[in-house]
Amino acid sequence: MFLSRLDPKKGIESLLDAFAKVHSTDLNCVLVIAGNGDASYEAHLKEHVARLHLEPHVIWAGFLSGDEKSSAFAAAELFVLPSQSENFGIALVEALAAGKACIATEGVAISEDMHQHGAGLVTPIGDAPALAGAMKRMLTDDALRTRSGMNAARLAADRFSLQAVGKALADLYATLVRMG
Repeated sequence: MFLSRLDPKKGIESLLDAFAKVHSTDLNCVLVIAGNGDASYEAHLKEHVARLHLEPHVIWAGFLSGDEKSSAFAAAELFVLPSQSENFGIALVEALAAGKACIATEGVAISEDMHQHGAGLVTPIGDAPALAGAMKRMLTDDALRTRSGMNAARLAADRFSLQAVGKALADLYATLVRMG
């Protein structure tokens, strides 16, 4: 599953190319693309899917929020964010919090945290073959996917939850008061 704004910087073309490689070896997989964006860019992406002959295997979910978003995360086996650049990566944090094994590119700021905590795999930006390899590995290695998902939930709770961020902010303020 991909869930984010549909924008050229998100690396969706690379994801589609990678999915085509994965799909050619496993006909049981589908790709859910959740999000919206500029209508002409969405049309471009759908044309790309058609050129790859993947129309029946790509689900365009549109913008999701609330229970729909939670349900999509719950149903997904894997979350992929192949962005060229993300200063944080809220969608990735949401996937981690949902306990999903994740794949992100080096362009996503928190991808290194994800990798260090064993919550997913990191690939180079725009490298569709590497992305396909990571996707295939996650989809075929149940133990890796399960372990990554458990580590993802733990990372999200320890580093990105409201409680964790609140504590870090309170600690920062306490340090500033002591310095002041």
